[in-house]
Amino acid sequence: MVNTNTLATLAGELDLGSYLYLGKGVARTGGRGQKSLLANAFEATLGAIFLDAGYDAAYHFYLGRFRALSQPVQDENFKGRLQQVVQERFGQTPYYDIVASQGPGHRREYLAVVYAGVEPLGKGHGTTKQAAEQESAKDALTQLGQL
Repeated sequence: MVNTNTLATLAGELDLGSYLYLGKGVARTGGRGQKSLLANAFEATLGAIFLDAGYDAAYHFYLGRFRALSQPVQDENFKGRLQQVVQERFGQTPYYDIVASQGPGHRREYLAVVYAGVEPLGKGHGTTKQAAEQESAKDALTQLGQL
């Protein structure tokens, strides 16, 4: 129910992107449609409702919009899913290691490996450490037959 994709979708339905104050560079590069910014804007709106009208109002505001979605929003939180699988199967929490990075600062690429104990479960590349970790979790889920 609560992930970046869902929150960004709900923010899009409220057209929150058009109300964001953004720097010129971010606005030029499509910041008004960026999922993370839209999700943050929706969370801020929900927080304002909570502070102004209380828990019940915020709960019903969110739940009403969530239930009105025409279809479930796909969760791309592979790290969260992997954590559940690894804890169930191995009784451990997975951990991530950035084993390499290359390229200039503005175009750096990272290589992450996810482990359960000493065993590597998956590898992933990304332009941020978080993206590389998500890709390594996705690879691990594939290796474990969960995707």
